[in-house]
Amino acid sequence: MKALHKNILERLDQIINNTGDHIHDFINNPHVFTRKRTLDAATVLKTTINMQGQNLNSELL
Repeated sequence: MKALHKNILERLDQIINNTGDHIHDFINNPHVFTRKRTLDAATVLKTTINMQGQNLNSELL
């Protein structure tokens, strides 16, 4: 069961990274994520998914 759990998390990570690599397929504004940022698209997606329902300031701290 632990291996299944690990496989699911690895697959989710692959999907998020793939989405981050192709972020321009999912957005309307061509200027978003064009510069080198501290937080790339995949990190923004992972951070948003991991939020526990608190406000943004609490989550980022």
